[in-house]
Amino acid sequence: MKTQSTAFLFYAMAAGALFSLAQYAQCQTPVYDNTSAFNGNFNYNNAEAGNEVIVSGGATSNYISSFQVQFDLISSGANPFSGAPTGNEEVEVCFYDNDGAPVSGYSSPGTLIWSSGFSTMSAIGLTTFTEGNTLTYNPDIFVPKDFTWTMTFDNVPSGESAGMGLFSDPAGPSVGANFDDAWIDTGPSWQLDSTIPGYPGLQFGAILDTNSIPPATIGISLAGTNVVLNGVNGHAGATYYVLMSTNLALPLNQWWPIATNVLSTDGDFTITNTVTSTVPTGFFILQTQ
Repeated sequence: MKTQSTAFLFYAMAAGALFSLAQYAQCQTPVYDNTSAFNGNFNYNNAEAGNEVIVSGGATSNYISSFQVQFDLISSGANPFSGAPTGNEEVEVCFYDNDGAPVSGYSSPGTLIWSSGFSTMSAIGLTTFTEGNTLTYNPDIFVPKDFTWTMTFDNVPSGESAGMGLFSDPAGPSVGANFDDAWIDTGPSWQLDSTIPGYPGLQFGAILDTNSIPPATIGISLAGTNVVLNGVNGHAGATYYVLMSTNLALPLNQWWPIATNVLSTDGDFTITNTVTSTVPTGFFILQTQ
């Protein structure tokens, strides 16, 4: 069932909030950027809500190194900035694959790809009410081209209001694409939420960035008397060194290299190291240069 939200909260945005959100993307490559047209704030309080987005480019999956999202936490009294938050309010960001049950003909968020876990406002250093604050996360994971990100607020008392900034440019995001409605979960299931006609769409302010070189990782398996090391997710053409030590506490300059590899066009490699009785324990690490 698709619902429409009529409670639409407008406030003057804190000076520099939009600028500070956009600044983060300068050192990385954005694959989604919806921060070009601020329209106000939409507050869900103790609920999970977010946008289904389509990242730019032709890849079917994308490595996300950074996620920035704008939010507000204000007093619900006459002055939105009077007093101070309790500090016990919590916030969490999640990424979902859209492989859940159909809602209004669209696949809802299903498989959880990544979660930041809940953090209190005290833990993130917020001691005053704010509008246009930016949280930055480093998921370092791959996501599908089309997926949903959400933000959940919890422990928000009745005298406060928490939500996200709306950036609803009729032309859509400056990078990537999204939709005019939002996924919301207040239990027991997901719904599509939209504003009434004439109001800006539910497109929240967020940036998704990718690094040019995702971190490579090692997979280890046994094949008879051999240890097989598989390097995956590397940068094609880059040189990686596999280092080994029998003492995990040794500094890296005291580990010895057992292989040097220029990665394939897929960014992968495989090496085999024979297990011997004289080396009962071995630790491996991947080093780039």
